[in-house]
Amino acid sequence: MNAIVGVAMDNLPSIADAKLPSVYRNAVTALEQATKIDECQSWADKAMALASYARQSRDDTLCKMAVRIQNRASRRCGELLAQVPRNPGGSPTHKATRVGVNPSSPSSEFVTDGLKHVDGIYAAGHDAKMSTGQIKTALRVAAVPEDVFEEQVESDDPPSVTKMAEQGTKPRPKPLIDLEGIKPQNFRDATELGGLLHRLEEFCNTHDPAQVAQGFKAHECVVLRAHITAAGHWLRAFADHLPEGR
Repeated sequence: MNAIVGVAMDNLPSIADAKLPSVYRNAVTALEQATKIDECQSWADKAMALASYARQSRDDTLCKMAVRIQNRASRRCGELLAQVPRNPGGSPTHKATRVGVNPSSPSSEFVTDGLKHVDGIYAAGHDAKMSTGQIKTALRVAAVPEDVFEEQVESDDPPSVTKMAEQGTKPRPKPLIDLEGIKPQNFRDATELGGLLHRLEEFCNTHDPAQVAQGFKAHECVVLRAHITAAGHWLRAFADHLPEGR
């Protein structure tokens, strides 16, 4: 795999100006001629012409070939993009103007000191006039395991690039337990508090409060009582907000 790490991003050609392989250009030319020149129309044997038209109307060989070419081109594009340094700090040559910077930009674009920085991969793709969606699709197609990709591309019914990209998308990990709509952070906090209250109850059940109180020095009692008061207020508010039936 030829690396493009050393290529300056601002020297990348645009999609419209990108060079195409000669075999690809010849195939496009041949298809253009096929769409403009109707050989069957000049055939003397009209029955043969009718049979040929019928076969052409049902033949999807060229469509399947085109889908295979698109899949392979998208995968190769993703492989090349993946070689570009991520450069999470953003390249200075790809900073957006200070005006109209949106702080809620996607992860590939983020704001620092009023300037929008772009991830190296996305900067390279944008320089080649690729949209963010096209970049993501190419990276996802490249992420499909090679054996799976080859089997599907060479099958009698190759999937579209979009369908192939879906297989390269990493699914979000499912929670180990059903939170029943509870926010994950709230669940973590509740779990921590539940453990603290359980340990406090165990401590209270096994220790005499009068004996424990005697373990504190006089100068510690003011702060201690403040802690007890604050905790008491919080626990009462907490109890008032507990869901019913739980």
